[in-house]
Amino acid sequence: MSKHKSIIELQIDSRDAWLYQQPTAFYQTDEWMMHYHKVLPCPQRAPHSWPECPFTHNGERARRRDLRKCKYSSDLCPEANKGRVCPKGDECPKSHNVFESWLHPELYRTQMCAAGARCNRRVCFFAHIPQQLRTTSKVLSTAAYTSFKTAATAAPASQPLE
Repeated sequence: MSKHKSIIELQIDSRDAWLYQQPTAFYQTDEWMMHYHKVLPCPQRAPHSWPECPFTHNGERARRRDLRKCKYSSDLCPEANKGRVCPKGDECPKSHNVFESWLHPELYRTQMCAAGARCNRRVCFFAHIPQQLRTTSKVLSTAAYTSFKTAATAAPASQPLE
């Protein structure tokens, strides 16, 4: 067993409970996609489609580390790039899969999608119209997190994720 904590062992902060009580549209926002998509464990116990679920599941390859707890860049880890397990584990300063890399604030929607408006991917890392293009940004700061949470919890929760 590695001395490094595995992603499965990471505990989600109880302060994130509000993230499970949002309208479905919330889970498509840029902030959600960059900071929480496939990071928080799925609350559903019944069988369902993992690719369509915004939360992570045990054994899912799209699982991401929490950028608030594990500081890593959008650069792909050489070990992960070769399909091997990184010996540094969660302490590695680089991304361990395509989701960690392309959903990272450094890359997410900083380029146009080749398919444009015709794109039919469930999760697309690219912008489909010029208004969706983002400039590279850093990881969500504590102040930005508080602002994001305040705005999200102030909106009416018309259709929470079931």
